[in-house]
Amino acid sequence: MSTASDVRDTTRATGFVRRNRVSLGIGLGIVLALLLVTWLGRGGATGDGRLDPENPGQDGARALAQVLGDHGVEVAVVRGRSEFDDARIDADTTVVVTNPNSLGAGTWDELDRRVRDASGAVLVVAGLGPFVADGLGLGPEDVVEATTDRVTEAACDPVQPLMEGLRLTTDAVAAVRGDGCFGDSAGRLLLVDRDAHRWVLTTGAPLSNADIDVDDNAAVAIRLLGQRGRVVWYVADPADTAIGDGVDLSRLLPDWLVPTAWLLGVAALALLIQRGRRLGPLVVEPVPVTIRALESTASLGRLYEKARDRSHAAALLVEGTAERLAARLGTAPTATRAELVRAVAARTGRPVARVAELLPEPADIPAHVRSDTDLVALAQDLHQLEEEVRTP
Repeated sequence: MSTASDVRDTTRATGFVRRNRVSLGIGLGIVLALLLVTWLGRGGATGDGRLDPENPGQDGARALAQVLGDHGVEVAVVRGRSEFDDARIDADTTVVVTNPNSLGAGTWDELDRRVRDASGAVLVVAGLGPFVADGLGLGPEDVVEATTDRVTEAACDPVQPLMEGLRLTTDAVAAVRGDGCFGDSAGRLLLVDRDAHRWVLTTGAPLSNADIDVDDNAAVAIRLLGQRGRVVWYVADPADTAIGDGVDLSRLLPDWLVPTAWLLGVAALALLIQRGRRLGPLVVEPVPVTIRALESTASLGRLYEKARDRSHAAALLVEGTAERLAARLGTAPTATRAELVRAVAARTGRPVARVAELLPEPADIPAHVRSDTDLVALAQDLHQLEEEVRTP
């Protein structure tokens, strides 16, 4: 049997849902959308990636994998570091990586070491990721812009019979300096080193299903990947990248960003200086509404009271009294406080020391005001002093 407390709780929950039904609906929609995207993308790691050997799409490389198999080359697809560690790599193995951007510094070092330790094995990399460039010892000056020529002759230096007579057709963006093919010493699309046991294409586009049948691209791809009787196609997993293997942000930024930022900063500073020089002195403008002096005084007094700024209030009282006394006695505008004190003492007959206590120097004004009582007493004494000067 429900109690009154249960009824209240149910009513409160129902009211909360009713009041926030729009926000709750949006949140539920976002959660469902995320679940749908996750479900639809569940196969992305098993064959939908760019240049993936099981991807039949335009950007996949399934055609190349099938042609290699048709030519008697065994193709073993390994995904992630754990499967790659278990893969057999020997002198009759060509290790292929077509997604080098998913490699980290640690995974690249392990990949390169395993191929190097398997004497006679060949490493082929399609694409020039940042860690691949670092592993190859390429600096920023070694990676250059490729020529605009879509078709490039092999022209290998030193001579590589494997590529002799072939042409590579692609819209490559980057080239590298060094020994290799398809270009010249100023920039090559295929880097060849370690006694022709490591081949690096700066772009993997010629291996894709869309471009594999263009001109000699198929011959180039088959000769690269079919150098041995067995291919281990390593699909790198970004999840295998260690936390410390992140890419330096400076490598992701364009070269023109830093000088442009400096230029914008200098321009902004110059604008601030120019605008600041245009500001003249403060201009006194009439208040659009007449404010009675009593109202202004009362408002300021309430502010001082709220802030408990007795010292400032005392300073204003003393300075106001000093100005009125100076005007009453006709002292010179340049008269010092000591001269004013002597003039007041002569007019009222009070001792100079007593007058000096009521009209101290500006720096000494708040010294003897420590409470509201002291402030009230000071105001009364100053008023009495003004009365004595007015009616001697």
